[in-house]
Amino acid sequence: MLRSISFIFGAIIFTGVLAGCVCCKLGGCPAGERGKTMDALIAARQKILDGKAGCVIIKKGKIIHDENGRGISPILDIYRQHPDKMKNAYLVDKVIGKAAAMVAICGKVKFVHAELICDSAVEILEKHHIDVTYTKRVKDILNRRRDGLCPMEKTVLNISDPASGVTALEAAVAKMKAAGTK
Repeated sequence: MLRSISFIFGAIIFTGVLAGCVCCKLGGCPAGERGKTMDALIAARQKILDGKAGCVIIKKGKIIHDENGRGISPILDIYRQHPDKMKNAYLVDKVIGKAAAMVAICGKVKFVHAELICDSAVEILEKHHIDVTYTKRVKDILNRRRDGLCPMEKTVLNISDPASGVTALEAAVAKMKAAGTK
């Protein structure tokens, strides 16, 4: 029941965002694309809720890519391997912290929806003029044990430049993989 309510709530959020979406404000939405984008956003969110994807990319009203994995890996993999897919896209993700937000900014997405997002992610996305919606907002993204800050969030804690943040994240992920801890 709670999942259904959450899904309906997300659809309401999407409707509000799309009513004033960036392309529509500029007269750039082709006829009917807004409805297709809404349908794609709902489908993307359902993939995430069903555990079939961790990050989904939408363009021109269609899901064009999804990636599964844990933590920041899905969005970072898309950014590394398919940066062209991120540009001017709608991004739907399970968890967006400041670290993932920096990747989204560097990928030049135009809209982010997160099931869970933290305050610093909302702030940096809005600072970079990226529309953002979410199901749940929290102060911080915690580690898996929930006894401290997520390691990726620690990596970018004192970094304000998204490009520098992504560089630091890539180094941290490489170090974790080498140590066998990711």
